Amino acid sequence: MKRKDYYAILGVTRAESAGGIRAAYRKLARIHHPDHAGPGRTRRFQEINEAYQVLSDPVARKSYNESLTREEERLREQAAPMESVSPRRTQARPTYIRGLSEQYGSEQYGQDGFFARIFGSLYGTGFAETAFQRPIKIEVILSRAEARKGGFLPLAAPSSFACSNCMGTGSQGMHLCTECGGRGAGQYEENITIRIPPGVRDGTTLDIPARHTRPRILVHIFVR
Repeated sequence: MKRKDYYAILGVTRAESAGGIRAAYRKLARIHHPDHAGPGRTRRFQEINEAYQVLSDPVARKSYNESLTREEERLREQAAPMESVSPRRTQARPTYIRGLSEQYGSEQYGQDGFFARIFGSLYGTGFAETAFQRPIKIEVILSRAEARKGGFLPLAAPSSFACSNCMGTGSQGMHLCTECGGRGAGQYEENITIRIPPGVRDGTTLDIPARHTRPRILVHIFVR
């Protein structure tokens, strides 16, 4: 079972200070408390509490960080065989870039314009209450041998974290936050690993659910 990402649940990075984690927890707890948000948010509120219990304890946080590192190393080792199957796998990345440009504009993936289009709408709504509305679509081209064998495909996905300066609100009093420019969030590329099941068929679509820091990802498989 995949380990929960407590940092993503609280909307902070792994380098966040204890004070930043505490502030993020308090803000999210106010927003998602069942007494305020209704019983439908109970599960989300429980996740937030669970994440804070671990990350607020220095010993528990250290142990959790070590477990995340071990899991990432294991995934990298599992991903290695697919890297050597065929150079055709590298076709997936330029296709990924083109797909993002078509969805979000002419900017290339990773440039400021692309991120601005995604994160620009955060201002005024508050980071914690904002979700990506449109999924990222990725096209992966596999050889028949790759499709039969399956494997793990590493990708970089646009992700976000709440600005620790304004706690995701985008403002400081009556002014825009000087740290995030009013977006309420910072952005980074999150390295993720997608499992390609053995025997995958041409035309298959893998649906990677959205997380608190990134949108839903749809992986369209083409076998050539």
